[in-house]
Amino acid sequence: MKKMKVLSVLIAILLVVGILAACSQPATPIENSGQEVSQAPAETASVEASEDITYTVGITYQGLAAPYVVIMKDAFEATADELGLKYIAVDGESDPSKQVGQVENFIAQKVDLIIVDPIEADGVAPAIDAANAAGIPVFCLLQKTSNWEESICFVGSKIEDSGNIVAQMAIDDGCKKLAVIEGPMGSEAQIGRFNGIKEIVDKYPDVEIVTTQGADWDRAKALSIAENWLQSGIEIDAIIGENDDMVLGAVQAVQEAGKGDSIKCYGIDALDEALTALENETMAGTVFQDAKGQGKLAAETALAILQGETVEKNIYIPYVEVRVGDVSKYR
Repeated sequence: MKKMKVLSVLIAILLVVGILAACSQPATPIENSGQEVSQAPAETASVEASEDITYTVGITYQGLAAPYVVIMKDAFEATADELGLKYIAVDGESDPSKQVGQVENFIAQKVDLIIVDPIEADGVAPAIDAANAAGIPVFCLLQKTSNWEESICFVGSKIEDSGNIVAQMAIDDGCKKLAVIEGPMGSEAQIGRFNGIKEIVDKYPDVEIVTTQGADWDRAKALSIAENWLQSGIEIDAIIGENDDMVLGAVQAVQEAGKGDSIKCYGIDALDEALTALENETMAGTVFQDAKGQGKLAAETALAILQGETVEKNIYIPYVEVRVGDVSKYR
């Protein structure tokens, strides 16, 4: 009987030891969509989650065929990577309806914030409305939609200023008959830059805009337009492109026609090729628009908004006149 009692006690002790040993083993992580779920108390888990929040930003660009937009995109992505922001970047391909659809896709993907670089002021406006209706913060980059004030802010430059500067350069150089190659008609950049050019021209009674045509930021289209102008006999002493890529097409036409001494060319953006053209004296001036600065600032602004900070309604980076003597500053 005593032996049975001792045996029972030994079995009980072994069971307790086994239970204690099992409890001392580390818990096996629970798999959930490939991620480990913490076994820590709820309070600790929530603190860790708040420190490691990952935000996803959806950004639609007006068109990645434009070199300037590509530079801005690369700067945005480099900064977003540094800040720990995830992003879904898409090419609007110069199609307003496509951009609206892309924003609708962002909404379906439940991104945390949307950035719109619109190709057209009116055509892309529904994208802002859709984001607001979904309760997702949205802001405009580089260009504004017609309802941009319904978004949180605008990151870019004051577009009319670029038109003011480029027109003033041409007039300061003695040009009186200006031809203007415009961007996509109806885009905020096209409207703002042309208004800026006209504002300066109107101050000089002996200066006029003799012809204009849109080339959709496209060099080949601008080349064809400039060739037609030169063949038509229109008197021109300056060609202004609302971006550098277009005016470089005009430069080609002017040089091939042997009119480099009588027609000066001006652009906006200060792309590397334009800076080289300044050095070669095939262009007389351009306007620096800080593509890298705008991309960087867009990423920083996105994070600030997501973290609950208040931002300015218009976040501007100034334009700067660039002549041949300034080229080294922008290389």
